[in-house]
Order: sequence, then structure tokens, then C-alpha cells
Amino acid sequence: MKHAYLIIAHNEFEILKRLIQALDDERNDIYIHFDRKLNHYPDCRTSYAKLTFLEERMDVRWGDISVVDAEFALFDEAYRRGEYSYYHLLSGVDMPLKTQNYIHRFFEKNAGKEFVGYYQGNISKEIDRKVCRWHLFPKSFKETEGGLAVTKRVLRAGCVRLQSLLGIRRNKDINFRKGTQWLSISNELVGYLLQQQKEVPILFVRTKYLCRLFAGILLFATESTICTMKDTVVCG
Repeated sequence: MKHAYLIIAHNEFEILKRLIQALDDERNDIYIHFDRKLNHYPDCRTSYAKLTFLEERMDVRWGDISVVDAEFALFDEAYRRGEYSYYHLLSGVDMPLKTQNYIHRFFEKNAGKEFVGYYQGNISKEIDRKVCRWHLFPKSFKETEGGLAVTKRVLRAGCVRLQSLLGIRRNKDINFRKGTQWLSISNELVGYLLQQQKEVPILFVRTKYLCRLFAGILLFATESTICTMKDTVVCG
């Protein structure tokens, strides 16, 4: 049972090195996307796991579609190189709490299940504000200092407020779900997500926090999705 670990990294490289050590097992392959804004990245090595650095690097911005682009790049690279039982999407500052033997036994026992986390409460107002409205300057969500950043925030908030007053809504027919960005999914599901890749920019352009939404939406947006994955059990 071969696993692929897909890591998005941009800082805290000492933690990243410890993460790689914890994943260094002959049953694993490790794929890392380093943010394009980095001039240099650390000397990471493995003794047992195959380690691959993505050549195509994205300028990843928090809350922006560039996060999903990096995720898709990792899924695509691993999917093309070999069929894995499970693909685990991680950040570069995550750390496994169990041994590799425990992890592999767990996924062998739960083979065929998809592990995608979801919020269970009512978040309809949050969903309406974040993904049913158009958001200006999506690459600048994290900017907080300086006059330009303040101007962008004011214009963005005003635009969302105006849409609310005028009753302007987008993506009306989609059942949105919010959950964790990080997940563990099967080869079959990764193949399905890659088939839907072209739909993502259409759905999510100028939305907010879409990295926590896209996988859940593609899984549960329509009944045809459930039929496609009819033998799949999703653990949320």
C-alpha cells in the first residue's frame, strides 16, 4: 500500500525537515511545492521515501485561487507518476502524531474511505458572504499594512455590501460545504478531482477562503457526483 504525501511549504523549514524525517518510509513518496516567492529553499533529503520537488512553482496567496492551483499541481504530479492507495495533502508545518506503521495499518483497515473534514454547524451566512459574492483584490486578503492595503479592504467590503443591498448573488445552485484544507483521499477520488479541474476557476474566481471549500463542493455539489463515487464512504 503506497502513499503519496503532498506538501505545500513556504516557511518554517526546520519544521519541514522534521516532517520529512517523520514521513521517510519506503512505503511513501513525498512531493513538495515551494512558494515561488522563495529565492532559496532548504536542503531536504530522504533515506527511504522518494522525494520530488515540483518544478512549476506558484506564487501562492492566502485565500486566493493560487492555493488551489498549488494543490492541483501536487495532485497532478503524484497521480501521473504512480497509482497510490492514498494521497495526503499537508502544509509544511504539519506533523504526524502516529508512526508510519500505525498510519498504514489505519488506512489498510479503512481502505475505500475518503477522509475530508467538514464543519457540522450552520454557516449559511458565512458561505453567502464568502462565495456567493464577488470579492475585489483576492490576492491581497492578507495585506494589512499601508494605505493601499486599507483602501483595498474598504473597497472590498463596500463591494460586498453593495451586492447584498442589490440582491446580487452568484453560485446560487451549488450546495457549498466548508471544511479543512488538508485531507486524505484515494486514487479514484484524486482522478475525479483532476477531471473537474477546469471547473474550479469558473466557480471560485474572486471568492474568499476557497482553499477550504473546493474539494467539498466538487464532492457534494450534485447528485451525479455521488453517483460517480457511489462506492465511496466519506468520513467528515
